[in-house]
Amino acid sequence: MILRGTYIKCVFFDAEIGQASFLVKPSDKIEQDKMLDNGLVKVVGRFCLQQKYMPLFLTGDWKNSEYGPEFAMYDACETALGEEEMTKFIAGLRTQLSRKEIKKILSVVNNDIFSILSIKDAEAQLQEKTGVDILSITDLTGKLKKLMNEMTLFKILDQNGGNYAHCKKILSKFQGESLAVLTTDPYQILEKVSLPFAVIDKFALNNGADAYSQQRIRAMLIWAMRRITNAGHVYFTLEELERLIKRTYGAIPVTAILSALTDHPYIMRDPDYDVYYEKTLYFDETQGAKEYARLQQSRKPLPWHPEIIEKLEKDSGCTLGRQQKEAFLLLRSTGIKVLTGDPGTGKTTTVNLLLKYLEEIWKEVDPDNKPKISLCAPSGRASQRMKETTARNALTIHKTLDYQSYGGREMCKGANDPIDADIIVVDETSMMGLGLFTKLLKAIRSGSLVLFVGDINQIPSVEPGNVLHDLIRCGTEYCHLTEVYRQSEESLINQNAKKIISGDDNLQTGSDFSLIDCKSEEMDAVFRASVQEMIRLSGDKDKVQIISPIKKGTCGTKNTNRMIQEIFNPGQGGIWYGYNNYRLDDRIIMLSNNYSLNYYNGDIGKIVDVSDNHIQMECNGDILNIPRDQFSDLTLSYSITIHKSQGSEFDYLLILLPKESRGMLDQNLFYTAVTRAKKYVRIISEDGMYSAAISVRRQNKRKSLLCERIQKILHIKKEDR
Repeated sequence: MILRGTYIKCVFFDAEIGQASFLVKPSDKIEQDKMLDNGLVKVVGRFCLQQKYMPLFLTGDWKNSEYGPEFAMYDACETALGEEEMTKFIAGLRTQLSRKEIKKILSVVNNDIFSILSIKDAEAQLQEKTGVDILSITDLTGKLKKLMNEMTLFKILDQNGGNYAHCKKILSKFQGESLAVLTTDPYQILEKVSLPFAVIDKFALNNGADAYSQQRIRAMLIWAMRRITNAGHVYFTLEELERLIKRTYGAIPVTAILSALTDHPYIMRDPDYDVYYEKTLYFDETQGAKEYARLQQSRKPLPWHPEIIEKLEKDSGCTLGRQQKEAFLLLRSTGIKVLTGDPGTGKTTTVNLLLKYLEEIWKEVDPDNKPKISLCAPSGRASQRMKETTARNALTIHKTLDYQSYGGREMCKGANDPIDADIIVVDETSMMGLGLFTKLLKAIRSGSLVLFVGDINQIPSVEPGNVLHDLIRCGTEYCHLTEVYRQSEESLINQNAKKIISGDDNLQTGSDFSLIDCKSEEMDAVFRASVQEMIRLSGDKDKVQIISPIKKGTCGTKNTNRMIQEIFNPGQGGIWYGYNNYRLDDRIIMLSNNYSLNYYNGDIGKIVDVSDNHIQMECNGDILNIPRDQFSDLTLSYSITIHKSQGSEFDYLLILLPKESRGMLDQNLFYTAVTRAKKYVRIISEDGMYSAAISVRRQNKRKSLLCERIQKILHIKKEDR
């Protein structure tokens, strides 16, 4: 079946896959029972453009859904309609053309405005025949090309297993050249943009690409490299590359792989260890080791005054444990130090007293000046919590570095513009990847004191690297707190966290810890009832947070967010983007970094203003304006993944452990989830998933040579550590 008409309005659009529902005003006569009451036709299918009045030629089938009649399209392309319809379309492009000039152009092309895109020197010919200003005509053709480029690119990707998110990535990188690059050198895209290899490969092979060409194998290696580094590894071996490629795409001769690795633009071999790296990670690891060594070799002795510790202990009204007192031994010199601690061991109290101690002894170090202290953490939520627990200013590491990205180039503080601080404390170090670690160390002055604070039992960073464990492994001065400050007052949250990490599934329940293990068919009812009960317990729904290991599925964050939104913030209005309806006062989370707009991956805030073209968000006291073209960077945050919750704390926490998450559950993930709770945690486990998580102890096997490189520079032997 065929439907011709003009695009009127988007009803729904999934910005990830490109699934759309939109209204079309038909140009031809349509049977009344196939139209809506307003005379429009509802169309559903894969379509990425939202250009009002765009003339469309659609093929598909008529269907009756629960929402009424609709046209299920399976193909869409541009077309030419009547003069009035085409005039509206061009006017809607917001060119500099007047209606009179538009009609002149349409008369020359017989209303087929898109035909000018295939005519050589079309702009000059139109200018000659119509007398319209050449700049206005060029503006028109530029906007037409942009629309067609996006529509055609998305159509090709969709046919080869891709989606609209992939389309946007390519357009962002290659812009007007996107379609030309895809059709002439498709594997080049994989070198510049992180996309599934299979999507581009399918298109390339279907269009005559050689299965053993160097371009294909080189792109395949990039895909394999990203698979490995996305798992957190810093380096990889030739055997791992071969094995991964063979398992997924079949055997490729090792000679062809070695040939493609020679002078590869993004992969390099380190002959000292006979391993391979993504080039940026090789620089981060080697440079990070050098910067670590510089800070350790420039250490300065600091005054040692045990009596000040006793005075601080007395003034604070708390009794320090043996391990807490040992932490002060880290402060006998500057350089890099590490402090870790289990839940309930007084890590926050210890850090606060360490800072006060440093302020006291600094009177001897520099009698004329107080020490300059910089507190930072990898995420906005972690830095905000650091600010609250220390009563001192704290920033994200990116803000501390004054990090900016311009046109693919990074700019931040470094050796020539270091952080203006004598003492730097980094919290939630387990969240910090290798790249950020190296950037931070490069920006720290020689002779400074750097204290890395963290929890070795939490899940590792999303980015490649194993920074906290590597720091400990290479012999950094280190204090680990295990003694509970007041055993009788230790919460069940902390007690059970220790059980989880030790493999004991005999969890205790009580006033601050609840566990419900239920059958699959009971999950939904138990979840809904638990949410209502936690609202009652907390007295404030804003204090309640839901977390899940997964995004998709019945108990994934996408589904539970929409469910919880109707409880926490019901109503109409707002705007639709993808499957989410964003309303005033909705809780949202940022999914990526945008340095120019001043938001960071993991930032959580509340919507204070919303319109079709922007969302205004209050986050950590700042007001952020997010334009529509960045809406893919945010989502609702009533329910977030456990990984996104890292670095945050919530008063009342509900943890979902569905069977769908079995493959990723382990002690560290479960431990990280439970330790996000401050006052109360409830776990809803499907068919024993809590026990399954506790039974899985993953060895920390992230591949990193940071420790070995540090030891080599500093001539440290294993027996010396």
